[in-house]
Amino acid sequence: MTPPLRLLFVLHQAAFGGVERQAELMAGAAAKAGHRVSLVILGGEGPALARFRPHCDSIQLLGVNVSNDLEVWRSLRRSTDAAHDAAFLFNVAKFPVVSNALARRVRRQVLHVGNPVGAGAAERWKQQLRSWVFPPSPRLRMAANSQHTLRSMQAHPFYGRFAARVSLNCVRAPDAPVAVRDAPEILRIGMVARLDEIKDHATLIRATGQLARRGMRVRCELIGRGPVEASLRRLAADEGLLTNGVVAFSGWLEDVGQALGRWDLFVFATTAREGFGNAAAEAMAAGLPCIFTDVGPCREVGGDTVAYVPPQDASALAQAIAALAADPARRHAFSAAARGRALVAFGADRKLADFLSLALDDSPPQ
Repeated sequence: MTPPLRLLFVLHQAAFGGVERQAELMAGAAAKAGHRVSLVILGGEGPALARFRPHCDSIQLLGVNVSNDLEVWRSLRRSTDAAHDAAFLFNVAKFPVVSNALARRVRRQVLHVGNPVGAGAAERWKQQLRSWVFPPSPRLRMAANSQHTLRSMQAHPFYGRFAARVSLNCVRAPDAPVAVRDAPEILRIGMVARLDEIKDHATLIRATGQLARRGMRVRCELIGRGPVEASLRRLAADEGLLTNGVVAFSGWLEDVGQALGRWDLFVFATTAREGFGNAAAEAMAAGLPCIFTDVGPCREVGGDTVAYVPPQDASALAQAIAALAADPARRHAFSAAARGRALVAFGADRKLADFLSLALDDSPPQ
């Protein structure tokens, strides 16, 4: 058993995002295990900040302009006077700056990598230049949230030089699974995800339109906000799905668990730019029957406990939804299997152990 440690968590912001959720769950697991957790947020107040307070001995809000590398570096150097046994970093964009600023006090560092890294030359040279100016700690290790993400790092001329392992993301599982209705009068479908080009809400909207035009009584709820919301609303309107409430945009909800409890199916429509899919794992943990796009890391998340459809194929998705709706026995089987997999594979204690193993590993980088 690892003795109590002093752990430093570093976030860019305290938003309701997947990265912040990973940090929060790991901080909770660390505090429960007896470790002392300090949190530094480069920005200011955020809606998720209250979730960290029960788990942290101290929280610092630096309020810096995160676009200014030198300001970030100076602020972190001033704020981290106390020594820590390890630092967990939760943003890739400026990790050389953050790592270098912390290295004087915390050499053992683990960086959470939550999406496949970009292969473009601009990204490569931007990070290379940062590393020349701000050399990262030689004890920095990287934790990729899926094999899909790790492969992108290993093939990258910049990220491939760092020691890295896979550590699947963690989620909080509810105490009991949702109830699976055998014969719902209205089939309720949902998806939780930032409304972003990385996802593929458009295919889900088109599939819902196909089902509605066939006469199926269906409702699709989209939880999240993001830069493509306006275009998705236009698509739903063009499909004739907004005014009659067949598609609903609910924004961000404080308690997503309530939404999961009122749905019959969870659809995770996404692209190859996906890194893991926290919401997909949360739906599995809740015992919702799921359909995932067969792309990126989705099979790493779902295994054989969910249904899969080809990317950007609205007809295939509509067919998969209709098939599951007509087969309550299969939905019950998926529910039990998905929850069982999530309870084993996506625990916060396991992810914390992964990070500690990386941090305390003194073997030379491969």
